[in-house]
Amino acid sequence: MTRRRLDPMGRAALQVAFEAQGPASTGPVVFASRWGEITRSVSLLRELTQGEPLSPTAFSLSVHNASSAVYSIARNDTANFAAISAGPCSSAAGVCEALGLLADGAQRVLVVSVEAPLPAPYEPFETHPLPIRAWAALIESGGNLRLEAAPAQAFPDEPLPSDLAVLRFLTGATPMLHQPGWRWTRHE
Repeated sequence: MTRRRLDPMGRAALQVAFEAQGPASTGPVVFASRWGEITRSVSLLRELTQGEPLSPTAFSLSVHNASSAVYSIARNDTANFAAISAGPCSSAAGVCEALGLLADGAQRVLVVSVEAPLPAPYEPFETHPLPIRAWAALIESGGNLRLEAAPAQAFPDEPLPSDLAVLRFLTGATPMLHQPGWRWTRHE
């Protein structure tokens, strides 16, 4: 039943979360997405403009934290769940939230990043029109990851969308990452 309730973006988020977390709870979970369930929200807005009644299920799944709530229910997990949206810096903000939870005493935090292309009529605002994509990473206390605010300055253009640039950095492919307002480093 869980799969039927979720749209493809939600299914992608839960797929990577289940694979990364395994059967046991790891503690807090942070879901990060630029727009959340915007496709479902746009569909509901269209139905409203046509005078059609809204589905209570569709409405309840249109909120930004819908995927994290469904994940929590499916796992019967009462850990701390958060849903973060910060535009193109959503993945960075999700990792920042995870680092805050680690500093507050959590041993591990699961970060789930999920993105999908914007639906019409918002397509013109899409900066990197790619298909649905999701990744998850377990971030542990005592790690060597550092994320800090950086002055807003011109950085070289990043060919990847910000969520994939963050993933590339987290997997060790690059020693440093600059994004508008953020500097990522790894300490040995």
